[in-house]
Amino acid sequence: MAEQRASSPAARSTMVTVFRTTAIVTVIVVTIQFLLAGLGAFDAAHSGVAARDTSAYDPHKLVGYLIALLSLVLLVLALVGRLGGRIIGMTATLLILAGPIQPLLAGAGTDSAPFWGALHAFVGALILGLTANLITATGSGRR
Repeated sequence: MAEQRASSPAARSTMVTVFRTTAIVTVIVVTIQFLLAGLGAFDAAHSGVAARDTSAYDPHKLVGYLIALLSLVLLVLALVGRLGGRIIGMTATLLILAGPIQPLLAGAGTDSAPFWGALHAFVGALILGLTANLITATGSGRR
């Protein structure tokens, strides 16, 4: 049986499918992340915990690291699958936002000023939109 090269149409189609499926899973996880953020906020408000006790956000933090990991997986898939500069660039941006930027903003929002926490939420919305855009971009056959 002939070996398929990564540049063959069948191999590229498989990589696009795997990439797109991983992006769909990521969108679902990011959507759950918004739910967990709200749950953490209202759980803290209703339990009467001290303002510095952020344990209500522990599930939100854990899922945040999962999103960063999924972003890394997406970048590796985009590179290995040679999905094109636009997809690779968007995926690298996603990794930067989900990886180092989000934890830094969350920490600054807790330690410094509420503005950084608000920016953390805004960047979360950008992550959701960017990931959804990756799904659209790979589903239309464009690269």
